[in-house]
Amino acid sequence: MAMVQNKLVAKAEKEYEYLTGDEATRRWQELREKAERDEISAYDTGKSDGEKIRYKTWNKRW
Repeated sequence: MAMVQNKLVAKAEKEYEYLTGDEATRRWQELREKAERDEISAYDTGKSDGEKIRYKTWNKRW
């Protein structure tokens, strides 16, 4: 029984590694996701800053 269980655990670990990829692949994915979040954040910040500037210049006209 223990031998069968051992084989099942080994097979499950092998399949898990296959599905999650190796360490380098996971790291690249994490970096890609971080870059996407940073890009969205930079866009949102720029948009917010632009709206503030537009509001200030609009108020100076009147």
